[in-house]
This record gives sequence, structure tokens and C-alpha cells, in this order.
Amino acid sequence: MDRREINLMDMIDEVLKYLDVNVSFYGDKMPIINVVNAVNQNIADIKAFNQDQSVKTKADTEIKNQSRTEIANLALKIAAGISAIAATKKDTRLKLLANVSPSGLMDMRNSDFIIKARSIHDATIPLVTDLADWGVQSTDIDKLDTLLIDYVSKSPNARNVKVQTKQANSDMKAKINATAALLRDQLDPMMLPFKNLQPSFYTGYLNARIIIDRTGTHASPAVKKEETKTATT
Repeated sequence: MDRREINLMDMIDEVLKYLDVNVSFYGDKMPIINVVNAVNQNIADIKAFNQDQSVKTKADTEIKNQSRTEIANLALKIAAGISAIAATKKDTRLKLLANVSPSGLMDMRNSDFIIKARSIHDATIPLVTDLADWGVQSTDIDKLDTLLIDYVSKSPNARNVKVQTKQANSDMKAKINATAALLRDQLDPMMLPFKNLQPSFYTGYLNARIIIDRTGTHASPAVKKEETKTATT
């Protein structure tokens, strides 16, 4: 959620809290009860969805970072062996290929990271026997190949996840806006009679409807106090 949506959700929470402790003023009016129940359900759905998205995003990031780290560590081990062979054979091409630092590899863009790791792997094909003398086994080379294939195969899935997440976030934004519309278009007009019936209750409702910018320094009313016919949210 962006700042506007967070502020909007905070305001809706305040309205629900206020109405919950003051239900005696409107408890006999089913239209208000129905709107409040609908708002409560929407907020519960939004919060559950937001939490689920947060957990999924964190898990996907951790899995990707673990895979990238494992590939990098193995590629660096193999690159060190190639570097030693390059020095022995005075092979400038191999020296340049193996010239990569841990930070340099990890800081690469994903596509460049894959290309670099793959080039290190492919360079081992004629060097398997020599690499064994420098502590790099054929199992290391095979494992790097397997890890890279798996990592690359997940890239389309990662793109699909991003598309799905974008759509899901769009759906959540729409639900937040729909919830705000319930207050603006239905609850606010239903509360208007209380301006005369229960002035103190009505004033408290107006105060709860104020949107506070938590990262800023000002608050803006969500309803017009003089008329209280529509909300600006």
C-alpha cells in the first residue's frame, strides 16, 4: 500500500472503532448496521491479503537470494581454480574470465550474473583434470550447471509472479477505494440526521473521518462539516 492508502485505512479503522463503542446511537438502524458490517468485512479481507502478500514476497526474495548466493560461491570457487591455471599457463584469456570478485559478482544485474556464471562453467570443459589439482572437482562443475539451469528456469515464473502480484495489488487498491466509497456514498449521508438528533455523536463521527497524513504534518477532513453530504476520499 502507498502512503495515501495507508492513511485512508487508518481513517477507516478510526471510524470503525468509534462506531463500535457508540453502537447505542445507531443500533436500531439496520441500513447503518449493514454498511458497517460490509466495511468491517472489506477491511478484514484487505488486511489478510496484505499480510499474505508480505509473507509471499519475503519468502520469494529469500529463496532467490539463497540460490544466487549458492551459485556465486560455487562460481567463485571454480573461478579461483581457473585463475590458478591461467597463471600457470600464462593464459590471458582465462585470467580475464576468472577475474571476478565476490561483491562484483553479487552486484551484477540478474542477466549479467547468469551470463558470467555460465561462462565460468563453460570454461571448465577442457580444464576438468587441471582443476582437480586446484581443489575443484567435477561434482562442483556439474552442480554449478544444475544450479544455473534451475535458476534460469525460474525466471519466467518470477515474471509471472510479478504480473500476478501487480494484478493482486490492483485488486486490493480497488477494494480500498470501494470501502472508502461505502463511507462516502452511504454511511456519511446516513449519519447526517444525527447532526440534529445527536450532535455530540455526529461531531465525533466527523472527527473520526479526518484523514491524517502520518508521514506529513497536516490532517484533512474526509467530509464537509458544514453540509456533510459527500466525502472527498
